[in-house]
Amino acid sequence: SDVCSSDLQLYHNKLCIFAAFNFVIVLFWSMSPYIRWLVPSELALFLLLASTMISTLSLKQYVPECLCLNETKKIILVSIICFVIYFTTPLVHTMRWGHFIYFLIFMFIVPLNNLIIFKGYTYLRKLFIFLSIVALLYWILNYFKIPLLYYTYILEDRGLNSGDNYRIYGLALSLYRGSAPIGGGLERICSVFGEPGHYAIYISFILAIDKFRFNRVGNLILFTIGCLTFSTAYYGLMTMGIMYRIVLEKGVGKGVKNVLLIIIGLLFLVIIFGGNNFFYTASNRIFEDREVDNIVDLVENRASNETKEIYSDFLNSGKLLIGNGYDERPLQITNWRGFIYQFGVIGVLITLFLILSIIKKVDLLYFTLLLSMILLVALHRSYQMYSITFYLLAFTAVCVNTVERKYIIYKNDSINVTKNSLQIE
Repeated sequence: SDVCSSDLQLYHNKLCIFAAFNFVIVLFWSMSPYIRWLVPSELALFLLLASTMISTLSLKQYVPECLCLNETKKIILVSIICFVIYFTTPLVHTMRWGHFIYFLIFMFIVPLNNLIIFKGYTYLRKLFIFLSIVALLYWILNYFKIPLLYYTYILEDRGLNSGDNYRIYGLALSLYRGSAPIGGGLERICSVFGEPGHYAIYISFILAIDKFRFNRVGNLILFTIGCLTFSTAYYGLMTMGIMYRIVLEKGVGKGVKNVLLIIIGLLFLVIIFGGNNFFYTASNRIFEDREVDNIVDLVENRASNETKEIYSDFLNSGKLLIGNGYDERPLQITNWRGFIYQFGVIGVLITLFLILSIIKKVDLLYFTLLLSMILLVALHRSYQMYSITFYLLAFTAVCVNTVERKYIIYKNDSINVTKNSLQIE
């Protein structure tokens, strides 16, 4: 589809806006904000499936030019179908309705015009910036021990034996163990998600979709708040992002300088205000209980020795191709070994096929960035590769990238000049 004045109408068409909005809700919901703990999951999934089908089918009916199924998208659909058959149907393992419906929703999102995904991303980025600022305010209030109203919530998965509890303030929450923040010392920012590590990884991908443009104020806000999650994965992902910018700009540009200034500023503030607490949290997170010297250690510290033993037995068991299925959980599933243990070599290949089919169209440098980020997440927290979140984020990155190549010239923070007469606010 070549560019013409109709693209502008598409961008402001009511059904397209609804589709973009629906896409954001699906993506955000898949990230497991705490609202998901309080709403029956079957109901939510049914509503999301219905709204996505209605949105895509009504576009097909009334604005067919808002849908496009080119070769790339057909390949993505084929790889999703392989993934669904292998991971969520009883053909190989067991029927998993939740994952099955999520990937069905994804299949209705794939044909959407890139502009719709682009518009959705602009909403998602604003939402994240807003939530981050709110989270920071609560973090500061908590730091100064200002009494706040909160609702205590214990998540069955993690709270019953460890004493972990959430303090939900509304638009933010914090994770405590007993009456102290988790990790001891400073609180780790979670925003509305169950774990600071998850929140940090989502921030990394929202920045990656915007190609780590650190000359945009919103991105600097996100970067700063990500640092306060004290997540080792986040520091790994940010290092990749900063290296990407340096290679892209063939040197240290203004954006990277901004980031370095923020890092120095944060360290300075933290030493003045929270010296002991900060060093306690940081050393706990990064040094003491895990020796993280390099990326291999970062991944390996999620595996216990027991895990490694069970895994090496499994390698000789003849189940290496298809794995033991979902229900077998004798080893930590956060580590990449858990993924292979449950789904075997075929599972890994199908997942890789899905990732590559999504990101293969972007330029080599960006492709390398996206692939290495996704692989770091997969190695670090392999269970997140069962949900649609990271595939959707990668898909968003590709769509946004395509739209930018086609229409947009960036000027500072705002998107104003365009090559082809498309005005995007």
